[in-house]
Amino acid sequence: MFPPQERGRALSILATFFALGSIAGPSLGGLILNTGNWSYIFWINVPVGIIAIVAGIVSLPKDSPKNTNEKLDWYGTTTFAAFIGFFFYALMQGQTQGYTNPIILTILTILAIAIILLIVFIAIEHYVKLPMLNFRIFKNADFTMGVFSALLAFIVGYFFSILMPYYLVNARSYSAGFAGLLLAIIPLTIAFFGPVGGTLADKFGGEKISIIGLASLTIAQVLILTFNLNSSLWLFIVTSLFYGVGMGLFQSPNNSVIMSSVDKQFLGIAGSVNSLARNFGMELGVSLSTIILYSSMSFKAGKNITTYPVGQNQLFMSGLHIAFIFALIFAATAEIITVTRFVKSRKNR
Repeated sequence: MFPPQERGRALSILATFFALGSIAGPSLGGLILNTGNWSYIFWINVPVGIIAIVAGIVSLPKDSPKNTNEKLDWYGTTTFAAFIGFFFYALMQGQTQGYTNPIILTILTILAIAIILLIVFIAIEHYVKLPMLNFRIFKNADFTMGVFSALLAFIVGYFFSILMPYYLVNARSYSAGFAGLLLAIIPLTIAFFGPVGGTLADKFGGEKISIIGLASLTIAQVLILTFNLNSSLWLFIVTSLFYGVGMGLFQSPNNSVIMSSVDKQFLGIAGSVNSLARNFGMELGVSLSTIILYSSMSFKAGKNITTYPVGQNQLFMSGLHIAFIFALIFAATAEIITVTRFVKSRKNR
C-alpha cells in the first residue's frame, strides 16, 4: 500500500499500535489480579475481540476474490503444522517433566519426529508447484539476515516478558499491580520510539537504525546481569528503557529493509515469513527462557524444579542470570548479523 520511501514510517506506525496493544497485557492483568478473580483476565478478551472483529469488517480493505487455479499447498501446510505441534510439545514436556526424568527418551523421540517433519516439509516445498513457503526467497541475503535478526530479537524480548514478572513479584515481593505498571515501561517506550525509528529509517537507511536498536537491546541484557535482590528500581527502569528503545529502533527499520530487499512478486511471502519469524521468536522466547531458568535451577539444587522456588530467591537469581546470558548471546548475534548486512550492502553499492 505504501511506496518504499514511506514504508519505514508506515511499518513504524504498525509496530507502535502493536506495542500499545501489548501494554494492556501486563498492566490490566496486574490490576485485575489485585481487584478480582484471575478468570476475568480472560473474560475481558471477549468484548475486546468483538470490537476488533467489527473494526476489521469496517476498516480492512475489501479485496475482490481473484479467479485463479492456484491451490493451497495442503501437504506443506499439514506437515509444517505437525512440526510446530511436535516441536513445542517436546519443549513443554522437557520443561515440566525435567530432562533427568526417565520420560526424557519419549521427549527426545517426539523432538526427533519434529525434526524429521521439518526435513520432510523442506523437501515438499522444493517439490510442489505452488509451495506454501517458496525457499527461493532465502537466496536473498539481505532478506534472510533481516528475518533471522528479527527472530533472535523477539526471542530476547520474550525472555524479559516471561521472566521479569517472577523477578518483580516473587523475588522482590512487589504487588502484581505495581509490577504490571513497571512492565508497561517497555511497550510505552516502543510506542514512542517506533515512529522515530521508522522516520529515521526513511531518512538514513534501515540498516543503520537497526544496528543502533540492537546495540541498545544488547546493553539491556548486560544490565540485567547486574540485577540482584536489592537492585534499585531506577536500574530496572533504565534497563527497561534500553529494552524499549532497542526494540523500537530495530523493529520498523528492520521490517523496512526486509520488505525493500525483495522483488514485488515476493512481497506477500516476505511479509508472511517476517510475521512467522516474529511469532516463532515469541514462542521460542517463552519456551527457551523457562527451559533455561528451570533447568539451571534444577541442576544447582540437585532436584527437579518446575515452578518458582519459594524461599530460595538466590537460587532463582542464579537461574535468571544464566537465562539472560543466553539472551545476551542471542542479542549480540543479531547485532553481528545486522552489521554484516550493512557492510555487505555498502560494498555492493
